Amino acid sequence: MYHVIINPAAKSGRGKQLWGQLESVLKERGVPYQVHFTKQEKDAGRFAERLTANGGKVRLLVCGGDGTLNEVLQGIYDLDAVELAYIPQGSANDFARDFAEQGTPKERLRRILTRKPYRMDVGLVQVTGQDGTRYLRRFAGSSGIGFDAAVCEEVERSVMKRYLNRLHLGKLAYLIVALKQLVRLSQHPVQIVLDGEKKLEMKRCLFTSFMVHRFEGGGFMFCPGADASDGKLDLCLAENLTRRRFLRVLPSAFTGKHVRHEREIHILRAKDIVVRAKEPMYFHVDGEVVCCAKKLHLSCLHQKLKLYI
Repeated sequence: MYHVIINPAAKSGRGKQLWGQLESVLKERGVPYQVHFTKQEKDAGRFAERLTANGGKVRLLVCGGDGTLNEVLQGIYDLDAVELAYIPQGSANDFARDFAEQGTPKERLRRILTRKPYRMDVGLVQVTGQDGTRYLRRFAGSSGIGFDAAVCEEVERSVMKRYLNRLHLGKLAYLIVALKQLVRLSQHPVQIVLDGEKKLEMKRCLFTSFMVHRFEGGGFMFCPGADASDGKLDLCLAENLTRRRFLRVLPSAFTGKHVRHEREIHILRAKDIVVRAKEPMYFHVDGEVVCCAKKLHLSCLHQKLKLYI
């Protein structure tokens, strides 16, 4: 039995057409199912929460973008009890970039129904916002504080993003907003402690990305060596970047060549990470901005998710 959570607005409103294709495959294979269409923000998470609340074994099939997948991940009661199938249908699809599987949605679903799952790491972050609210968030692809989170915050409320989505150019919104944010280029003192031992002090930190996978922000390969099943988070730290250097370094991140700029870009790896910033900085999980914060505690849940893609 599959519970299908689908965003009908995905791919500029083609989600319902997609469901017709997927439903034909489920009927063809004699697979029982129940479909749940999202109507508003957070519906995917609410469906996942309700479907997994009793802790029993559940099969979820999620169709949508990185945001829909993230909502579902937040809502799952017990990751050990869930098998999660995912068909990417977003504008950026950063999460899916790390997998070799390609094809039409129907081809993907036929493959999902016959294959064994990936055992994938899941990131976990604990944070207290400026108003005292405490948050606990999972992430499948990446989390971050600083510049990349500020970009996500502006993209989330951008009319341009919706317009570019209709042209199937949604990922360009991230690059355009990143260049716009360049005008402000805010950098702050940050302390990072890795696995309770290694301490890093950065006087002018632009951003820190914590990655399960390699990609975020519409195709930036911030952590080229990230392995989604090794039990560790990869970190991309950027510091002391002038505007001129930023314009040179940022485009090279699409191919992972930004790592050559060793004075400003640092790649690290750890299971447990504590971040302390002197000033409140935007913080995101899988592109969703949660709050502004001065302290984060991140950890890696080793191979916690059974994923079909």
